[in-house]
Amino acid sequence: MERDEEDWPYIALAMRLDAQIWTEDTDFFGIGMPVWKTDRIHLLWED
Repeated sequence: MERDEEDWPYIALAMRLDAQIWTEDTDFFGIGMPVWKTDRIHLLWED
C-alpha cells in the first residue's frame, strides 16, 4: 500500500508527543499508532 509522503510530519509529531491521531485520512490507519475517526470520537461524548 502506498502512503502519502506529506503525512510524515503528523506521524512524527504524534510520536514525539505520545499522542493519538484524529483524522479521516485513510493513509493513517494501520500504521501501528492509535488513530481515531470523527464517528468514533462522538461515541466518547454520548450520554
